[in-house]
Amino acid sequence: QICKWYNLVVFTASVQEYADPVIDWLESERKFFSARYYRQHCTFRQGAFIKDLSSVEPDLSRVMILDNSPLSYMFHQDNAIPIQGWINDPTDNDLLHLVPLLEGLQYVSDVRALLALRGGEDGQHMA
Repeated sequence: QICKWYNLVVFTASVQEYADPVIDWLESERKFFSARYYRQHCTFRQGAFIKDLSSVEPDLSRVMILDNSPLSYMFHQDNAIPIQGWINDPTDNDLLHLVPLLEGLQYVSDVRALLALRGGEDGQHMA
């Protein structure tokens, strides 16, 4: 459903050799992601790999990053939707709580304006 609303890409701080098999597994039945970005696409600063979203899409008004590491989106905090880390828990359905927020964001002209209202929340309480 989300694929119908957005152009999805993977942007990971992992090396490509590790990330590709995981992404391939996620896409084993259906292709979700239009592009893949890896550690080599990140900027290394302050001991962290930072994801520069402007290298993916210059117009950040329609770009969101879902990430469990605030350091990784420090250049684009207004575009961030913080999430919890996932560690092999088959019962974890936290991302499903974001569907109403993501559905609503498809209709705004600048996602940053709405995301700024959440006050660092993950969006679960906004929907």
